[in-house]
Amino acid sequence: MVQGGSADLLKQLEASRKKAKAKLRLVNWLKRAFGFSLIIITASTAVIGALIVVHALMALVALPALLPVTMSSRVGRAVAQLDAAAKGTYILNRDLDTVSRLVARLQDEVEHVAALLRMCEEERRRVRRGRLVQEVVREVQRKDVSFRKQLDELEEHLYLCFMTINRARRMVMKENSTLLAAVAEEDEREEPFV
Repeated sequence: MVQGGSADLLKQLEASRKKAKAKLRLVNWLKRAFGFSLIIITASTAVIGALIVVHALMALVALPALLPVTMSSRVGRAVAQLDAAAKGTYILNRDLDTVSRLVARLQDEVEHVAALLRMCEEERRRVRRGRLVQEVVREVQRKDVSFRKQLDELEEHLYLCFMTINRARRMVMKENSTLLAAVAEEDEREEPFV
């Protein structure tokens, strides 16, 4: 009886093992199938993306031939005008950054001298000696030369900055007037609609 129960148990274990092996094979097969499908989807996406890029490039290459000449020349002049404005803006931005740094340096210098003077005033109230005051006066006189140099540098840079602003403004106005003249000329050449 024990032997018969063991035989039944063995059959059940064998059946369970076969089912587990079958499930394991199915899971492994599904993993491989999923991996292959993922590779195929990725490759397909890459190919489709490449085809879209190629078609877009072909459209960009063919686009100038499809546009009227007047439209592309207007756009070209508008791009030139925008380039001039962008160059002027970039230069102006760099100049304003430099001015900001110069002003910050001057402000630091003024704050330093003010701190020295406050310290001198406090010392004068406490001790009533002139030695620290003399040191502060010497320091302020020494800093005065540097401060004046920085002020001159700031003044010069502001002058150059304003010249750059005027030059950029003239460049944009020149491009703008060129564009307007070209548009007016093209409008005169076009036939009126009847």
